[in-house]
Amino acid sequence: MLRRTHITAVVLLLPVILAAPAQDPDPKAEKVADIFHQLQVADETGEGKGRRYEISQDELNAYLAAMIRQKPQQGVEGIELELQQEGLRSRIKVNLDEIPLENGAASGLFRILLSGRKTLHVDGTLKGSNGTGSFQVREVWLGSIPLPSSLANSLLKSMGEKQDPPFDPTESFQLAYGIQSLEILPGKAVLTN
Repeated sequence: MLRRTHITAVVLLLPVILAAPAQDPDPKAEKVADIFHQLQVADETGEGKGRRYEISQDELNAYLAAMIRQKPQQGVEGIELELQQEGLRSRIKVNLDEIPLENGAASGLFRILLSGRKTLHVDGTLKGSNGTGSFQVREVWLGSIPLPSSLANSLLKSMGEKQDPPFDPTESFQLAYGIQSLEILPGKAVLTN
């Protein structure tokens, strides 16, 4: 069965990366879509297990741009990833007016800061082994304003809950398509099923 995950999940976690395959004329986006298709087939049939796939940062960003064009995500207008040793930096262009926050997450002056179009910078560690992934936030900035970890986690959780299907980016997650390991290196991601 195809596991559907969406853009905010890829950026905040790996599920965004493992969204339903995008169809796009960009050869970089097509390469990533083809890899995800191969992983899906291997997961469904059991054939081709143990295979290693490399996706470059440029290919991944082309794929994410195609996904945003084809299936817009509530509040997400654009995303760009920088892959680093065991982690990533993401720049997510968001319209915060489209993302309802949990009660108490933003009130008064914070709500004024958390409105309109902004760029959300998320710096974190992304790991995957034994079929399970995790994303640990190191820093979050909204524009030039650093966010306290409690507010950042609340914002990330609220964004994840609005996706179809909903998810909690602050918790561990099952890697899609039978992926057993994920290694993030400078400029590339390595997946093994």
